Amino acid sequence: MIFWWDVSTGLIVGYRVCLNENKGATRNALMDAILTYGLPKSIRVDNAGSYKNVEYSPMEYYKNIKGKKKLSKDEKIAKRMIERGDMGLYRNIGLEYHFTIPGNPESKSIEAFWNYAFSPFEKHFQSWCGNTIENRPDILKNYENKVLVRKHADLFPTWNNFCDKLDMFVRYYNSKPRKSLTTIDGKLLSPIEVYNQVEHIIPNKIELITKMKYPYIEMRVVQRSMIEKNGILYWHPIFASMIGKKIGIYYDESNLKELTICNERGQINDEPAIAINPGLQSGDTLKEMIENHRRAKVGQLCYLSLCDLPKAQKIEKMLKVISTELLPPSNTKEAETDIKYLSFDDALDSIVGEEDTNVVDSISISTVESGTLSTTNEESDENKELMDSIKEDIAGMFGE
Repeated sequence: MIFWWDVSTGLIVGYRVCLNENKGATRNALMDAILTYGLPKSIRVDNAGSYKNVEYSPMEYYKNIKGKKKLSKDEKIAKRMIERGDMGLYRNIGLEYHFTIPGNPESKSIEAFWNYAFSPFEKHFQSWCGNTIENRPDILKNYENKVLVRKHADLFPTWNNFCDKLDMFVRYYNSKPRKSLTTIDGKLLSPIEVYNQVEHIIPNKIELITKMKYPYIEMRVVQRSMIEKNGILYWHPIFASMIGKKIGIYYDESNLKELTICNERGQINDEPAIAINPGLQSGDTLKEMIENHRRAKVGQLCYLSLCDLPKAQKIEKMLKVISTELLPPSNTKEAETDIKYLSFDDALDSIVGEEDTNVVDSISISTVESGTLSTTNEESDENKELMDSIKEDIAGMFGE
């Protein structure tokens, strides 16, 4: 968790929950804080790379260049930035910044805040393990973490559940009256009440995003029609033509299901990349399984289209791939009958159905002739357009 905390009032002004500490989460949390509570006069941050790096504070690297004959990679970047007038994220938005003293916890005012603020929050969960093994609840004692997850998975909050509860706790924390915030007549005030007594200037949202977000593009290489970020795979239709090439991304920790993509110049694509589950797990919906397998097969076809083989060999190899089973439902709850499709068109005609997870129950298999699965359900115009679009995309991969 990355938090921005107002030292004078104790108000939590911005935060992000992330899978690992990174400078993108730091920037996004700070951007949320400024858009909600205004631009601070100065900030004090840790010396970790998420806060102190050449993009955010190039002067920290530039000031050590004098007299050096050989510069490091970061020092070269800092030199180029300063020469073109780029003072880094903090200075570009008008912030004074200071770094804490390395190895000196007393220089970090927020350290005491963690224990004071989040001990009650952590103990709220049934999966709280305590500070030591002795303090763990009896049900969680004498287990390794993997065993705990397997035996008591129902006790652990999901990612979204944890984020929702944390958001509720932050609102509660900011509105709770404090003894340290007392008026002359003895009335206790909350951090948000004290903070609002002073007028704060909130910058224009578009101007702030232009300075804080767009100049800092993170690049990823497209592999097998997908890109990876923090261990999560994301898929987008245009990735089919970009295998082995770089694509820019803007990552938002508050929405792991989507990923904004752009080119190297920062021009954003209107359609986001979607997070996918590369495996099939028991309990997955039929729609999710269909989408996963469709993406996998399209990715294989894209790879074949890039192979240095004569067209005839490409088609022959492609047919071997798509003639195999596209939808293996044997390990799922929704389907109980094994079905194999003998051609890609037949598979598309059959598996692109309604989005309802109970779609299998509504399908009646009347005849199976020449590898074609016939159903009594009529496909909607939307599904037909989707099938035609997929077929055109695949045909275009091979110049047909």
